[in-house]
Amino acid sequence: MTLTWFITGASSGLGLALAKTALAKGDKVIGTSRESSRLAEIVSQGAIPLTFNSSDSPQVINSIISDVFKKHGPIDVVVNNAGYGEIGIFEEIDYPTIENQYQVNVFAPIKVLQGFLPYLRSQKSGLIINVGSVAAFGSDPISGIYGSTKAAIKKLSASIDSEVKEFGIRVIVVEPGPFRTPIVKNYSEQGVFKDRSTIKDYDESRKMVDMFFSHINQASGDPNRFGKALVKLAHREEEFKESIPCVLALGEYTYERKNGVFADELEEMKKYKNVTFSTDNPDM
Repeated sequence: MTLTWFITGASSGLGLALAKTALAKGDKVIGTSRESSRLAEIVSQGAIPLTFNSSDSPQVINSIISDVFKKHGPIDVVVNNAGYGEIGIFEEIDYPTIENQYQVNVFAPIKVLQGFLPYLRSQKSGLIINVGSVAAFGSDPISGIYGSTKAAIKKLSASIDSEVKEFGIRVIVVEPGPFRTPIVKNYSEQGVFKDRSTIKDYDESRKMVDMFFSHINQASGDPNRFGKALVKLAHREEEFKESIPCVLALGEYTYERKNGVFADELEEMKKYKNVTFSTDNPDM
């Protein structure tokens, strides 16, 4: 069965790898980027380019989505992939930067979700894949802003999934760990850390930022394998024949990290069980 995909952020990284894998499968791909010229690689392989800016109003995005359905018919898979990670010490990141992180990573996907759901309800089918992150878990320093946006996406996905299952729609989140993508180059081009003030008290913690960038290009995650996993899921192949998960961890690091965080949280919760139960009304 040939599927039609709508993939945001399809010009590089995980979005590009996914688009190329879906095209190789024989599927139809509508790929978005802020600049359509950056989609040349997948266009050469048959993808349909679409200029899409996360800062656009809901009305503009709804109009774009309406045109997509008019021109291309039913959409089988929507992938909210576009985004970036604001890494750094929380106190050193100014408010406009934090606001932009949420605009791109949370509010833009919300606009896409609200724009697509009426059409998917009408066609009684559809799979929405929201790209989360292992950064949503644990208490690692320097990832508070980015990780919190992905935690929001995780909760949002789970709640919406429970609301729309009855219409034949699934909304799931995939949680990749570190993958070998052009993240360092993109950060440099965007000037993410340019002119950022520094607080001496955080000098030791700030070393984590340098460590992050020194290791990211050696990450074990393979974008091509990411693409293959999602295409297999969308086509309900192999492990996904009977069902698909609400949350899919991608990469051994993510699997082990989540296991560790869950175990630590459970242990701490048990430690304070008496305090937890003490807040209940004894007469109830």
